[in-house]
Amino acid sequence: MAMTIRIGIILLSFACCCHLRQFCSSYFTFSPYLKQSSEQFDSIAEFKADTELTCALRCSTKHNCDEAIFNRDSKKCSLYQKKDKGSIDSHAGKDNTRSRIVTMKKVAIPPTNKRNIDCASANDESKDNTDADKGKNKTTGTSCNEILQKNSASPTGHYHITIGNVTWKTRCKMNGIPRCGDGAWELVMRVNGSQNTFSYDSHHWTSKASYKSVDTGQEVKLPGYWLSNFTKICVTMHFPANVSRNTTSILLNHTAQSLYHALHKGVTTTWAADSSTIKTPPNIDKSCLVQGFNVIGPRSIKSRVAVASQPLDWCALRLPYFVRGVGIGGFRGYPEISCGEIIIGLSYAPIKTYPAFCRIYIQ
Repeated sequence: MAMTIRIGIILLSFACCCHLRQFCSSYFTFSPYLKQSSEQFDSIAEFKADTELTCALRCSTKHNCDEAIFNRDSKKCSLYQKKDKGSIDSHAGKDNTRSRIVTMKKVAIPPTNKRNIDCASANDESKDNTDADKGKNKTTGTSCNEILQKNSASPTGHYHITIGNVTWKTRCKMNGIPRCGDGAWELVMRVNGSQNTFSYDSHHWTSKASYKSVDTGQEVKLPGYWLSNFTKICVTMHFPANVSRNTTSILLNHTAQSLYHALHKGVTTTWAADSSTIKTPPNIDKSCLVQGFNVIGPRSIKSRVAVASQPLDWCALRLPYFVRGVGIGGFRGYPEISCGEIIIGLSYAPIKTYPAFCRIYIQ
């Protein structure tokens, strides 16, 4: 009972990071099994755990825990403390069960940076509440751009869009989006990268049905997904757990009847990425990047909308590989994320995953 309460408190602390930032002292990176040396690590606890998350949360409650290892078959969670707080050279195990064993390294967030973490929930949209949200602006239209044309003073906020006999409430960014461009942008989806609601194989990508409303759902899919045409699509990403990646975005210049039609039947549509508009982590070869829809990247990682390395021909040797996308899937052997970034280095180096809270806008 005490253990259940403790885990519940930690989960609540993570979920409410925007308001309880003092709890956000660390995050975890996940990788395949890394062999431990008794000269480098001390074992501090072993116990049964239901999932990797339970195992990581237990480590987070112990100030002396630096690393946790979880066996998906035996459900054994092992906690370790580094003897030397300097760098540790671990290496991947050579046995064929490594995909069933996960190593979770605790990474401390410096106190000076904790205060600057950008909250990555839908509450971020409350920062620019306007008269439109308060019901004082009654302008409607078939798109956010049409609403802005009708009234150039229209503020960012919630508006009603009507196409045919379907009317829904969405959010219009009337003053542009950094790194994506000026003008009015219409929200069609919100995706929490730590959840699998919108993973690559989710039925939400292939259905013409909404998921929750813009007011009530942290994650949401609106009728604009299958009804609104566009010439540009912008995916904004907020990384709450990784201070080195506050925010970033994907911009695709592409004309389609709707996002549903662009992704229809899972057909891959890619083109060379515009390196001048893409900010990547260090050592990524931008000449090997493509962007588009239903992208198949390194290690068969699939993304509905993405920028990704293409490890073909001469690019096969250009490590590390890089995936930035939304609607991610096919990531076997590692904890999946549905939106965010994935960095794949050399075979012995851990694969790094960075889940993000994402919003998909069209224009």
